[in-house]
Amino acid sequence: MVVDLVEVSIEVAIANATSIGSIISKLLENKSLESFESNCLKNCSWLYYLARPCLQGPREAFEAKNTQLLV
Repeated sequence: MVVDLVEVSIEVAIANATSIGSIISKLLENKSLESFESNCLKNCSWLYYLARPCLQGPREAFEAKNTQLLV
């Protein structure tokens, strides 16, 4: 059961990062943003962009560990 929760949690985190990144990209299309707002959104966009690959590593490690337990 815990194994399932870990897998679901990682998948949801990746999906959320992807979704939020898309929302930020759409917000950045707004030409009336002030420089400060635009810079904040760009920083957030970069952090969410980095979050996805950062979550891939733990997911792969967890899957490898889980596979070893089944053997």
